[in-house]
Amino acid sequence: MSPFDEVAGSLLGQGAESAIAGHLRQVIEQQVGIAGLVQRFELSGAGGVIGSWVGVGLNAPIAPEQLQSILGSNMVQQLAQRTGLPIQQLMPLIAQHLPGVVDRATLDGQVSGPCSCAAATSSGR
Repeated sequence: MSPFDEVAGSLLGQGAESAIAGHLRQVIEQQVGIAGLVQRFELSGAGGVIGSWVGVGLNAPIAPEQLQSILGSNMVQQLAQRTGLPIQQLMPLIAQHLPGVVDRATLDGQVSGPCSCAAATSSGR
């Protein structure tokens, strides 16, 4: 288990939510990495939202519908398939927990590279 898995697991709790965190991390790493995720948010006009997750301070909330639009149908479908959850149940979970996952995957409020998820979490943020 990578440090990112441990952080995401503790953030989301045990059981199904912990599995969701692992799937979320894997899909982000495979498809876009943290830097690509930041870029998607910026291109959709939600750069300030993800900027709050990457930076220090409070994490801004995001609506599940807005997050679904930003992530795109391919990523959302892959997450739904991996978790076995319907999208209507999955998106609120992701919207609730993704801010903390991104916050802990960025070093000192910085995105260190295109796929910084696993490496960045060893900082203990």
